[in-house]
Amino acid sequence: EIKIQIYSRWGNLVYENNEYPEFEWDGSNKGGEKVKAGTYFVLISGTYGNETITLDQRTVTVLDPK
Repeated sequence: EIKIQIYSRWGNLVYENNEYPEFEWDGSNKGGEKVKAGTYFVLISGTYGNETITLDQRTVTVLDPK
């Protein structure tokens, strides 16, 4: 199982999904509302046996459309 989690810069979980590799984030939070402009942290982890392993971690910047 692969899990994608997106956190705000304050460490709050904003979005979570397990539809890997078809995953595309549209900048919405768990409630479907667009997030504020800023930097977010993407954590991709997988379960191998009974252990969770971090596969990748990245940052993404959401820009405020004008």
